[in-house]
Amino acid sequence: MISKISEKELLEYQGMGYMPDDFDDYWKRALKEMESVDANFEMKPTNLNLKNQESFEIWFTGVGNARIYCRYMRPVGAKNAPVIFKPHGYGGRCESWYDMLSWISQGYCVMAIDARGQGGRSQDTLQTVGNTLHGHIIRGLDNENPDDLYYRQVFLDMAQIVRIAETFEEVDKNRMYALGGSQGGGLAIACAALSPQIKKVVAYYPFLSDYKYAYLNIESATAFDELSEYFRMFDPRQENVEKVFQKLAYIDIQNLAKYVKADVIMASGMRDSAVPVMTQFAMFNKLKTNKKYYLYPERGHEKLDDMDETAMQWLNE
Repeated sequence: MISKISEKELLEYQGMGYMPDDFDDYWKRALKEMESVDANFEMKPTNLNLKNQESFEIWFTGVGNARIYCRYMRPVGAKNAPVIFKPHGYGGRCESWYDMLSWISQGYCVMAIDARGQGGRSQDTLQTVGNTLHGHIIRGLDNENPDDLYYRQVFLDMAQIVRIAETFEEVDKNRMYALGGSQGGGLAIACAALSPQIKKVVAYYPFLSDYKYAYLNIESATAFDELSEYFRMFDPRQENVEKVFQKLAYIDIQNLAKYVKADVIMASGMRDSAVPVMTQFAMFNKLKTNKKYYLYPERGHEKLDDMDETAMQWLNE
């Protein structure tokens, strides 16, 4: 959808979602479950022939006994170094080793994480009723227990790898950051919400916010289309629409925004037809920390050229 919404409307928008009465208890229980898991952490060096870095493949056990895969790179001789957590976009996989090198050149350690059951190597052990053909937003939606929602487990993986990285001697615990675009932007926000150790977040056009608005306003085939497909197949008369969005509220980052302690910058293309800009501001407007947004009127769901430099400069401050 091409946004014809004014900047004023964006900044006033508060979302169309719900806030479950037990939302705080839901995430307290989730974090308690995560902290009870034996991570069975493994870290093995690679044999990459790249200069000025040391790289490792990491596996750990997350909730549901799933094995989660990460790539970790640090500068040679790193000491008191900042670390940046980089979740990927929807359906993707860990960032390439090569792409991490720009951050290594600035003295950062980099942790890239494979989301469960998407394009990488992390396991998805969730047992759900119904569709497994595609659709991570709706995965677990027909299970009675909202604890079975797919993104609950992925959000917890983000929090768990932060706890693991805190134990690394080379990491400066006061300079832990999260950065991502689209799904990665949403996961960066979720990471900060569940990990007060995160001090700064860069979120490019963050996905996973304000599902109801996206369902009612999306005009092209995107990941949000899963919602239309769900109703078409499983609730064709739409008798349970409100119940669906009430359950999705547990994994809506606009609701998690109140937990974020980190400073945040967000970049958005006004012509974003994949993740409507209004859904992004539903989350942004609920942040209670230092925050700043950048708007690109003629850009969509795409690389925003100068934001990489802007983000790096801001994180280097």
